[in-house]
Parts: sequence; C-alpha cells; structure tokens
Amino acid sequence: MSSNCGVFMWPGHWPAVKSRQSRQGWRPGRFFRISSVGWSRIWWSAAALAVFFAISRMPIAGAAAAIPSGVTYVSSAKAGEVVVNGTSTLHAWSLQSGAILGHAVLMLPTKSKARTTLPAVAQTGSPAAIRSIRLAIPVASLKSSEGGGMDSTVYNSLKQRQHPVITYRLTAATLQARPSRRDPEYRFAAIGRLTVAGVTRPLKLQLGVLPRPHGRLTVSTTVRMKMTDFGVAPPTAMFGIIRSGNSITVKVTWRLTRRNSVSDVRK
Repeated sequence: MSSNCGVFMWPGHWPAVKSRQSRQGWRPGRFFRISSVGWSRIWWSAAALAVFFAISRMPIAGAAAAIPSGVTYVSSAKAGEVVVNGTSTLHAWSLQSGAILGHAVLMLPTKSKARTTLPAVAQTGSPAAIRSIRLAIPVASLKSSEGGGMDSTVYNSLKQRQHPVITYRLTAATLQARPSRRDPEYRFAAIGRLTVAGVTRPLKLQLGVLPRPHGRLTVSTTVRMKMTDFGVAPPTAMFGIIRSGNSITVKVTWRLTRRNSVSDVRK
C-alpha cells in the first residue's frame, strides 16, 4: 500500500526485510518512509494543534469582570432549615426541610485586633455587601407536620416530578443597617428571583447576615407569599372538604461556611 505520505510494509513482507537488515543493517525508514510532502503535513498539523490549545487556555475577555468579587461561602453540612407555615379550614400546618444547597459571595469587613468588642463595620468603616446568592431546595426534602399523606399532596401541588427543585437567585442587595451592640446582624434589602413549580417571580426579601467564628455565617429571612402567585393550587384533602389557605409564611435559616476553611462543607 502506498500514498504520497509514505510506504508501509505489511507483515507479509517482513522476512525479506529481515534478510536485508542482516546484510545492510536496520534503518527506521525501511518500515515507514515519509516523503517531504508528508513531513510538511505533519508539521502544519502539529502547529495547528499548538495554536488551538494556546487559544483554548486564554482567558475570555470580560470573564473576570463577570465573576462577583468577595468571599465565597457554601452550605454547611448542617445547612439550617426552611419552615413553611400555612393554615387550612381544619387547623394550621407546616412543612420543614433541612436540605439547603447553594452558595453566597459576600464582602464583610475584617475585625480590628485593637478593638474586638465593637462590630467589624463600626471599627473599620468598610462597606459590607452581598455580591451573589444562589440557593436550591429539593421539593422532596419538604416534610409535613401531618405525615406522609400530606407530603404527597404537597409534592403534587408543587409539580415535583416536572420541577424537583425550588431555586432562588439574588439580583441585588442594599445594606440597610450595620451591626450594633443591640443587633449583631448586617441587614440587607434584597431583590431576587424565586422559581417554584417552574414559575419564576421577582421576590423582595429582608436578609439578616450574622458572622460567626471559624469562617462561618448565618443568613436568615422571613417572607409572606401566596401560592397562587406561582401557579400552585392550595392543597386540599378529604375530597376537598379540608382546604389549605393561599397565604403562607416561609422562614429560612441558612448556615454557610467559608469555602475551603474547614472540611465540614457541602461540596
């Protein structure tokens, strides 16, 4: 078999080659000879690959500016809890979940070693900011105070099979209050987008951020909303005799750990 790139000796030709090698000595070209055209093609292919890999490793213009600056915190192994309280024609009910996934990027002032009794922001005067929050709660992690029957009803109302996760993504946050002796938390007015049962709506929250030792912090909020705002029909039971109210109160206590600060972090 031959081509303009060279000639390859098939195994049937090896005995003749071996006999010639014993007389003339072995040379690599006897098994694979490459013409000048073949070497040219190989050289250009190698050059093209080198350029491709060099370009693939170059940073994309503007990519650094798109990444929020600050310190990244991720959900701790014991990430906190989400409690949903509602009413019905029979009695009050609640849902609870301990599965909070996600991360937040914040900028918090560093405490001064000279004065440790005052809040950090009061010592340094540096601004505090929330750059990013992305949070997810698996629908199947919500458990009812009424037991498994209520769980199934809630999952159906939330369209769990089609939309198994509730998500929240921060759009903007404004610092409203700095820590004081009476209140150790940073207070933020936040605007974000909440997705429930596949429906996304803007949501305003009042967030409290409490720094803790060892690179930890807690983010908390309480908000009232209506299920029908997200296309969710209030659950019913006993063939519609028992009906849930449309308004619910959601309380979130989210514990986070500074990334790579300790091993007790949910990846």
